[in-house]
Amino acid sequence: MKSEMEEKRHWLLTELAEYVTLVAQEHGLPTDSADQLGTNVANFICEHFAGQLITFPQDYFFKLSARDLQIYEDWRKRMPWQQLVITYGMTEGGLRKVIKRVEKRILKRSQPGLELFPDDE
Repeated sequence: MKSEMEEKRHWLLTELAEYVTLVAQEHGLPTDSADQLGTNVANFICEHFAGQLITFPQDYFFKLSARDLQIYEDWRKRMPWQQLVITYGMTEGGLRKVIKRVEKRILKRSQPGLELFPDDE
């Protein structure tokens, strides 16, 4: 029987691997390569941070990537979707997710405590 900590650790690493896989697929990686990347990232976290106790504050967001901000800025400047797809090598659906994520983080930073959009990432 697994301890509560083992279950939480397994859940965290599974979520991480699945999310990395999903994002990799949104960026055009084949399913098997995306799955391999997700697993490798989870394994790296295990090996690199072994033995450490890490907590994440509930309202913490890692910095937005420069690329995500540039996508958002180009979209706000009304760059056509087809041009965004070509420029960033992503699908329109993937671009929309990036834009939504940037909007949520900008809103959360500018108006802490106001939660208009439930987390669905």
